[in-house]
Amino acid sequence: MAFPNIVLAAVLFLFGWRSYIHVKPYDSVLGNCTRVYKNAFQTWHQYRRNQRKCSNASDIWRQEERPSHILDFAKLINNGKFLDRIVDDVKSLQNALIICVLLFPYWFIFTQVYTTFPAQANYMSIIDSKEILEISSAMFIAECVIVIRKKKDFYCKQIKK
Repeated sequence: MAFPNIVLAAVLFLFGWRSYIHVKPYDSVLGNCTRVYKNAFQTWHQYRRNQRKCSNASDIWRQEERPSHILDFAKLINNGKFLDRIVDDVKSLQNALIICVLLFPYWFIFTQVYTTFPAQANYMSIIDSKEILEISSAMFIAECVIVIRKKKDFYCKQIKK
């Protein structure tokens, strides 16, 4: 039943291709990521080298002027090559990647619970596998409802602010 709907959506998408507004991508965060990291480490290394060479306190950055994050060394204000906006985008991407890396193992294990347990029960024939399938389906639906409800509450709070 779902297959004809998917085919219809794909056909409509392909026929409507000419009427879409095509915007060419520019200034990708992923494309800048390695260059920002490279420049940040080069500038940081140069800062450390100058700090060791100079004994005069006026020649080295004071503690309050020292960038708080390693990527801040890539900013123009700290003798780097990149605008503050680009470095801040890379920092944001770094935070998002950390969350994704931590969530992937959780979701792999989470999906195994719903696919492995009914299969094991069917193989073992200890109890009716339909009961386990119904329980796992109910758990999955309940968790989806909880997540949607929490997101809705979060967005409602954001709108009120």
